[in-house]
Amino acid sequence: MTAQTVILATGVSYRRLPAPGLGALTGRGAFHGSARDRRSMDKPSSPAPARAPLRSRLRALTGPPYRRSKTPMKITGNTILITGGTSGIGLGLALRLHEAGNKVIVAGRRKELLDEITAEHPGIDALVLDVADPDSIARARETVAASHPGLNVLVNNAGIMLRENLLDPAGLPVAEDHVTVNLLGTIRMTYAFLPLLVGKDDAVVMNVTSALAFVPYQSTPTYSATKAALHSFSESLRIQLAGADAGVQVIEVVPPGVRTTLMGQQDSEHSMPLDDFLTETLDLLREKPDAKELVGERASFIRDAQANGSYDDVLAMISGS
Repeated sequence: MTAQTVILATGVSYRRLPAPGLGALTGRGAFHGSARDRRSMDKPSSPAPARAPLRSRLRALTGPPYRRSKTPMKITGNTILITGGTSGIGLGLALRLHEAGNKVIVAGRRKELLDEITAEHPGIDALVLDVADPDSIARARETVAASHPGLNVLVNNAGIMLRENLLDPAGLPVAEDHVTVNLLGTIRMTYAFLPLLVGKDDAVVMNVTSALAFVPYQSTPTYSATKAALHSFSESLRIQLAGADAGVQVIEVVPPGVRTTLMGQQDSEHSMPLDDFLTETLDLLREKPDAKELVGERASFIRDAQANGSYDDVLAMISGS
């Protein structure tokens, strides 16, 4: 079998195995030639009882089918709030979207960095915000409601990524910080700002997760867990908003390892250059404006590991075992 190098969402590289064949995916190979299979072929089969189509049975259990947002995200003419906007992916998105003709508000904890950004990039606005602090979120909501009533896009990007040793009690506060910032921060921001988006044209909530939401990295267990939870939260949010006909699109961005200061990957040759990631992501958005997920080439193998039967192999490779 041939193999090729794949870039992890942590900057770690591993060898990529070919996807299993159709038989492995369908389970057909398990019974070929078995005595049980041959006996069943010798006997006439009884007609199966009539059943309602699968879609009808699921609809009876789950309610009306999912409906996409009526107005897929446009690339220009939006008013966009980006959390974690002072560095890395957040700042990169802010600059690209500003250049594309959007009104962009970058949010972050450090006012000195926000001041530098607004001075260097006239037209970008700034907002002091700590997503770990519910009071800060409430103040930010009131500020934005008054200063930018046309807000129609929220990008939940703020997050931390730190190593943990689960055998060391000192790791517990690190785990708790991940939950507070990555998970609760996004959930609280969504609850606070969603009322400002409902009813707006081209409204979008964009959540930045990670390829590690789908296969975890053993050195960052709670980071991976929070990103998996955000994937689930995004799925539920999308369906609830569609069912309520709220007119708000939910997009999940799934980055691979990117050259940012997160986990010290800014100089890693195994991580994707930030400019390349931004170009790929915005190109995907232009090509598929109604997409539920934006998954680039380097993240897709990890994203699809469970579906294509390679999950255990990918998990072992990521873990270095």
